[in-house]
Amino acid sequence: MVGASTMDIGRVLQQSICHDLKRKWSVSVSWGYTAQIYPWLVADNVLGMALQTFRTWKSWGNEPFTFNTRPISPEPCDQPLVYFLDNVDGVGENNVTLTSYKRLVPAPGSNDCNRDEFRSAFAVHSVNITSPTMDPVEWSKTMLQTTSPMDGVDNSVIQIRIKRCDFEHPVPLQR
Repeated sequence: MVGASTMDIGRVLQQSICHDLKRKWSVSVSWGYTAQIYPWLVADNVLGMALQTFRTWKSWGNEPFTFNTRPISPEPCDQPLVYFLDNVDGVGENNVTLTSYKRLVPAPGSNDCNRDEFRSAFAVHSVNITSPTMDPVEWSKTMLQTTSPMDGVDNSVIQIRIKRCDFEHPVPLQR
């Protein structure tokens, strides 16, 4: 994450969401940290809420926290496929970054989901994301969200291009 912050401090941990309606997938990207593929469609307001990957220290409980989180299901078929930051590079002269995320291969015998919709998602080994460098001043003034058109899956790699939201023509996924 430190390497990502040196390339684009304004975008670190900014969340971007995209949907592939053809495959019926949703993708959530915490820039510079993880990309998560959901092999089903998930509403934007659900994806915008952080997964609760932590507990309180003293009681090891789920509460209290001062922000909304969503629980992680113990069922593998209810969990996204998670890809972790692998590499960050500058691309060209236009202040564009390319981040690559790779999925850790589960241990043999681990409990992967065997539903049909997961099969094609398991074929994806990495997610490549290009994005323009975000101006930290712009981010702090407007808290702009970003949308991410999914350019496609090619040889087990998803290509995503992050851009600014088009507030004139939003296309949120509703459930």
